[in-house]
Amino acid sequence: MVSTSFSIARPSYAITDPHAMAIVGISIAAPGGVDDGLDTEEFYEFLKSRGSGIITVPKDRWNAEAYHGTQPGKVVTTKGGFIPNFTLGDPQEFGITPAEAAQMSCSQTAALHQAFNALQRSGVDYRGTNTGVYIGCAGGGPPFDMDITEAGAYYMTGTSLAINANRISYVFDMTGPSMPVDTACSASLTAMHLAVQAIRNGECDQAVVAGVNVILSPLETSSFSQLGVLSPDGISKSFDEDANGYARGDVVGAVVIKRHDLAVKDHDRILATLVGSALTSCGSLMGSLTTPSPDAQTQAIKNAYADAGLVPSQADFVELHGTGTIVGDQIEANAAGACFSEGRDGREIVIGSVKSNVGHGEMGAYMSSLVKVVMMLDRKQLLPNGYFKKPSSKINFEKYNLRVPIKVEDFVAHDRKQGLIASISSFGFGGSCGHTVLREHDARPVLADYHGLNSAPYLFAVGGLTPRGVNSLIESYKADYADVNPALLSEHLGSRARQSSWRSYAVGDSLSQVKFTEPVMVPKRAAPLIFCFSGQGPQHWQQGRDLFMKYSVFRESILASDKIHTEYAGKSFLANSGLFLPNPPPDSILAKSLSWPADMISISIAFFQIALFDLLIYLGLKPDAIVGHSIGETAVMYASGAMSREMIVKIAIARGGALCLVDNNGGAMAAISGCDEQTIQDYINAVVELSDNPRAGVTDSLYIAARNSPTDFGVSGAEYLVDALTSYIDQWVSGVMARKLRVGTAVHSPYVDPCEAQYRQELYRIFSSYPGPHKPSIPVMSTVTAEFVKDEYTVDYLWDNMRQPVRFSDAIPKLMDKFGESTTFVEIAPHPVLSQVCVFSLLHS
Repeated sequence: MVSTSFSIARPSYAITDPHAMAIVGISIAAPGGVDDGLDTEEFYEFLKSRGSGIITVPKDRWNAEAYHGTQPGKVVTTKGGFIPNFTLGDPQEFGITPAEAAQMSCSQTAALHQAFNALQRSGVDYRGTNTGVYIGCAGGGPPFDMDITEAGAYYMTGTSLAINANRISYVFDMTGPSMPVDTACSASLTAMHLAVQAIRNGECDQAVVAGVNVILSPLETSSFSQLGVLSPDGISKSFDEDANGYARGDVVGAVVIKRHDLAVKDHDRILATLVGSALTSCGSLMGSLTTPSPDAQTQAIKNAYADAGLVPSQADFVELHGTGTIVGDQIEANAAGACFSEGRDGREIVIGSVKSNVGHGEMGAYMSSLVKVVMMLDRKQLLPNGYFKKPSSKINFEKYNLRVPIKVEDFVAHDRKQGLIASISSFGFGGSCGHTVLREHDARPVLADYHGLNSAPYLFAVGGLTPRGVNSLIESYKADYADVNPALLSEHLGSRARQSSWRSYAVGDSLSQVKFTEPVMVPKRAAPLIFCFSGQGPQHWQQGRDLFMKYSVFRESILASDKIHTEYAGKSFLANSGLFLPNPPPDSILAKSLSWPADMISISIAFFQIALFDLLIYLGLKPDAIVGHSIGETAVMYASGAMSREMIVKIAIARGGALCLVDNNGGAMAAISGCDEQTIQDYINAVVELSDNPRAGVTDSLYIAARNSPTDFGVSGAEYLVDALTSYIDQWVSGVMARKLRVGTAVHSPYVDPCEAQYRQELYRIFSSYPGPHKPSIPVMSTVTAEFVKDEYTVDYLWDNMRQPVRFSDAIPKLMDKFGESTTFVEIAPHPVLSQVCVFSLLHS
């Protein structure tokens, strides 16, 4: 029963808290669906409508009428919260053989599916990670009338309680603690508490917490019936005057949690934050094993709030255990009322119980409550009880100002500074008590307009655990997502697919029209990633404008750089140039002309590359190494961690200012491709020898300024010689391309020597204001030396970067030698200019 519904991620910043746990993925299967139960999104709508999942016992479980009765061996009710046709899906999608699947318990398979759904929804990295698995569960073995001769080689792994958790760890290659938990009806909350403690103690980095309750046999149901806790009409009437017991229910749920500060750092979609948890036990206080203790329950609540650094009176909503039993509800609600009303100044206490909708999920009960509360906090809506007509006279509603909602309401925090606070109780029938405290995630969307990308075509990626699983998901997605915005769908499917070992992709305008590739196996370790920062040449007047409008991270980075520029240079670069802005000021350079002064080139490229790097890092692309071409090495010093944004912006200003001294002084550059270096030198010699020098008293020449590949070069020199060279090649040389660049300075040649003194002076002043060490924190390949940068960046290095030839074609093969043939290059540029020369360098090497 793999869920195909989803909610779109909304990346956000928040106040970080290493003690708190971020809930980043949820999934649930619960009663109430027409066919195979409710998935997460349907569950929310079901609760909003006060739906009931109570039905007659399905015939594939047991014969309800035959077992109906009050005597031993019978069941007092014919109803319960059942998922009617519990679809187990295809275990082969998880790499499980048919023979093994045939002996797997329904509980084990269902938990596996929900864990998979929660992991996919979360988008977190999990394969090969220190991720724990904690699952509340009980027996859940084969049908009660199974013949012993049917037990085969996979019977033990198929029915063992331990394997409920261990198989999830195995299938998804997660190496953290893996354990089942059984404290009866508080099992899932106990599993959550143990997972939280494990993460806080450093035993695992994140965890899948699950709960599973699938009612297959009348045996336990008959026993509960004899205990007197089941409702004859099969309805859990939580807190109601007519409460007469509870309905048993199928519930299978899973959530993914991780440390809150790490979730913020990783830009995960945080649905809610778990800030406190606690466990207690009733001991022998009540003189009966199964009679709940109000003192133990109250202590669990107080301990959980203390763990959260809060007090119970701050709660805005409390999801109680609320099974619908006469004794249990009365004890719990009155104890909770006394606890939460203390110091509350008469403010009402809003309580609820999801068991009034789906029955008592027992081992999975906490999961249904948790998913309900998480969605309430995330969507700021207070959900009503499924059944509530008349307050129970045994509960002190008036004394404690308790209220059970019966309609959807706005969920508003009493204290706006604290935000919404809600908590959940869960109690086992043997006396194990637990409570957890949750808060809304204090989110400020930093990509509020992230979903503005509406231009086709789109990349659709689908991932699964096997090729069969991928193809199955493709068919499901095409059927279920036909009307979903393709831009949102592309983003969502991509975040899911990147965690799967098998993937397929398609490119097109809509999911319904595309044809997917055959699924391929993705290595556990991603290919090395190298960011390649281009030099001057790809700049254009539209550069970064769409990114500036659509991506807040990019925009904030540009604005941060411009603030530094304004403070240092006394004017806004954006306002002066008109770059990046949707509507350039009428007096900006862009509005008045399309010229590119030397200082504008230097600063615009630095601004753009820093912002694009910030955006890619935000989106999760982290390079293993960096290389920069010419002026691109300025932003490389920022990206490598060697220098701050402030220092880099000032260096870009200094470089641009120095180049203005030689801008339009008769220098120019050209790109030549299609021949080797000796041939280029021969062309240069011929052109210099044959050309008449129009500048009296000046000795002009041409120089190889950049070795981009064995067949691609940059040439600098006098503009009239550059024009002669490009004209000569175009007219007389076949198979060689020559193109004059849109620059007014002949960098990487003696033509920039007149600006050396000013540039060095400004650099010395900048370096003296920012003491080092200015050393990269990740590998950087220098295109000045064609070696990895081992020492600090210096003034001499920055001058050589502008004056000496660019050794790009020597640098790229050395990167490949270190990182291997599977290395992926991502060009950081306003327009692609280095991709082709990278390929040529590698082919020739």
